[in-house]
Parts: sequence; C-alpha cells; structure tokens
Amino acid sequence: MGKAALSADHNALEPYEVMPGADAKSLMPKIVYCLYAAGFIFFVPAVIGFLLAWMHTEDRDELVSSHAQYQLRVVAIGAGMLMVGVVMIPVYIGWAVIALWAAGTLGAIIKGLEAYNKGEMMK
Repeated sequence: MGKAALSADHNALEPYEVMPGADAKSLMPKIVYCLYAAGFIFFVPAVIGFLLAWMHTEDRDELVSSHAQYQLRVVAIGAGMLMVGVVMIPVYIGWAVIALWAAGTLGAIIKGLEAYNKGEMMK
C-alpha cells in the first residue's frame, strides 16, 4: 500500500462521536440530574449541578430550558425542606422531614430524567 493510499483512507475517517447526534448542550440536563444524584453523597456535585442548571435557564432550546428551570425548582424546594428538617431534629420530627426530602428529591430526579429521555418538557 503506497503513501497516497494511506492518506486517502485517512481523509475518509470521520470524527468519533460519543452519542451520535448529541452535543454538549443536549446532554446538559442529564449531566445535571446525575450531579444532583451524586449530591446525596457529596455536596460539591449538587452545587455544580445547580450552577449548570442556572446557566441554562434562558437557553434557546425550550426543552433544555424547561428542564433547567425544573432542576432549579427541585433544589429550591429541597433546600427548604432540608432546612426545616434540620431545625426540627430536636423535636424528633426532623428525621421524618429529611426522609421525605430524600424521597421527594430522588423521585423528582427520576421523573426529570425519564421526561427528558422521552423528549418531554417539564412544567
């Protein structure tokens, strides 16, 4: 095989795509949902997810924007519930509130991921 044949074959190669047809912006809601889930173990991924969601609330893509706004609502409601739960720990009601927060937040993450995978906007 000559040098010309090698260069002709090399030019025919196309760039490798992780997910065909997907760009970084279209993956952003999934990344944020995963960061929120990791936030149950470590605090920093949840903060990074919040910042990424906040940056995409005014996105031109309505699907990405609706999920970013939903993700911010999940954090706002979750932070409120968590604060109430922590304050109520001395009264022994706090642990139940924290358990409800965890279940509700995980449910919201799963609901959002399923809706995004189906291409549905969040309300």
